[in-house]
Amino acid sequence: MFKFRISKPIFVYISLSTLLVLIYSLVFQYLMSVYESREYGFITAIYWVIGSMTTVGYGDIYFNSTIGHLFSIIVVISGIIMIFGYVFLFVVSPGLEGMLRKEMPPKPKVPVDLNDHIIIGGYNQLVETLIIELERAKISFMVIDENEENINHLISRKIPCVHGDAADENVLLNSNILSARMLIANQSDKKNASIILTARKLSNIKIISLVEEMKNAGYLKHAGSDQVISTKTLLDHTLYEELSIQ
Repeated sequence: MFKFRISKPIFVYISLSTLLVLIYSLVFQYLMSVYESREYGFITAIYWVIGSMTTVGYGDIYFNSTIGHLFSIIVVISGIIMIFGYVFLFVVSPGLEGMLRKEMPPKPKVPVDLNDHIIIGGYNQLVETLIIELERAKISFMVIDENEENINHLISRKIPCVHGDAADENVLLNSNILSARMLIANQSDKKNASIILTARKLSNIKIISLVEEMKNAGYLKHAGSDQVISTKTLLDHTLYEELSIQ
């Protein structure tokens, strides 16, 4: 069965517009009765309000008093504002949204069947080299990064990735950490510690942490890292050897 749904902005717009017309109609009746000594029914009042707000006004009903003129001006101005609101909400906004969707790359999604893969938390030139080796070895992997430019670059190359914080539980779960074979924490030492602690709460996955200062290696191991490798050493050979035996 077809279900009609209306968005919240449109609902609010219609509700406020209807309420405003009703209020103006009551004010119209009051002013006409008190200051013009004329009586009009509610339907006629609505007719005058809508005609004035849309600037159509046929001129068959009008005020002679000053307060009536002021009220008419308020109704016309508010009507113009509402018309601009209508144009923006129903014409401009959908058009802009469509243009933005065309300009923006599709939101990255990790394949639901991705498993036994390597999660790389953080993208940089070192990871770029690692990606080449992983693709060559046909090892499944995906990248988590907070930098939108990096994510767009990875998307353009059709590399599985997630835009977010690798220390966030939901991001790791969306990266299928429960079925992954390994997590490589590749950010600052402090950030890596957070990534490791979060990952350890979710899984017993093997974790390799890249450390900037070897003096912090103990902290990362204490956080739960299985192996700590210094980025200042021959990391590529050490890490690739580690991956090749998995």
